[in-house]
Amino acid sequence: MRKLISFSIIVICCGIYYASNSAKITEKYTDFRERGMLLGSDKIGYGGLYGMCYLSDYRQPFFYDIKESDDTLVKNINLYLFCDSYLYYRVTPKHFSYNDKLYKMKWFETETFLSQESLDTTKKNVLVFEMTERYVRSLLDSYEGATNMLKFEKEQNENLKQQENTNSKSLIDKFQEPFINPNINSNLELNLFDYKLFRPLKELKANLNFHIFNRVYDGVFVDTAKQQLYYKPTVEGEQKMNAFYPLDSGEISTLIDNINKLNDFYHSKGFDEIYLAIIPNPVTMINPSLGHYNNLIPLLNSNDSLRMNLIDSYSLFKQNPTLFYSKSDSHWNSIGLQRWLDEFNRKLKLLSQQNKVPS
Repeated sequence: MRKLISFSIIVICCGIYYASNSAKITEKYTDFRERGMLLGSDKIGYGGLYGMCYLSDYRQPFFYDIKESDDTLVKNINLYLFCDSYLYYRVTPKHFSYNDKLYKMKWFETETFLSQESLDTTKKNVLVFEMTERYVRSLLDSYEGATNMLKFEKEQNENLKQQENTNSKSLIDKFQEPFINPNINSNLELNLFDYKLFRPLKELKANLNFHIFNRVYDGVFVDTAKQQLYYKPTVEGEQKMNAFYPLDSGEISTLIDNINKLNDFYHSKGFDEIYLAIIPNPVTMINPSLGHYNNLIPLLNSNDSLRMNLIDSYSLFKQNPTLFYSKSDSHWNSIGLQRWLDEFNRKLKLLSQQNKVPS
């Protein structure tokens, strides 16, 4: 009996570990959990930053409620998004005006990358490079990575070679692959401990540590003046995610050069319009006085050499920044996303009307 119990525990632990290494399994299990009152995730229901620190003052409902576009409009635009979590999980084809098809590719996640024979020339093809500010300096320090996210017929031979290399992996590599995931720690925490039934104990511990010992979860920065949580690497530290990390003119020139190379590369593939959309770090907009803002976004937006079109969230949000971001998550809220969509859909309207394509 003891051996059976021990064996069962080992099997369960291995199953949890395997599931936590699989993004698809974890995502499906999380969706299932949200249907149960006590099984739901605090990180999803109240924001990722709250789900890290569990400070009760910042427990606020976190969800998206955005309107769909007019479905009766002519659909003469195909939209391609190179995006991150600000858009990837939030938008569908129905949120974009004049959109016939929507293709979404997420930075760093190769399984979302796309390969197709060619663009549909009966439609207007639009490409958007969307990225949060904290990733700009790593994503655009070169341009080759972004050219691999969408491949066309001429690159198929290269794809076949890559496939051959994948197929030639050793048995050890094939065995290890399902058990190696850079997000394993956060996924294990999500699947094992991130349940609403544990919330009272977590909040009690977090509140005591913060209010008595001034200690908080290491990945979270608490802005008590603005009553706002920030993702700590965007506020402190010697890394380029930090909005206050020094930025020199040489790096700006490199970023501009790489953006222009991407612009030219994808125009050569047949795209009609290409846009750059940098979503500012919350701290950049809400409380830049916490440090000396490096002005990354304004410097890029105002550079005369930039050839790619802009969707300027910085200017959109500057008038009333606290309105557009969640206090308990590192992302924008419904108002921020809707404001961005409204601005972009205005551009799509002009594009559709000025460049009618026969159906």
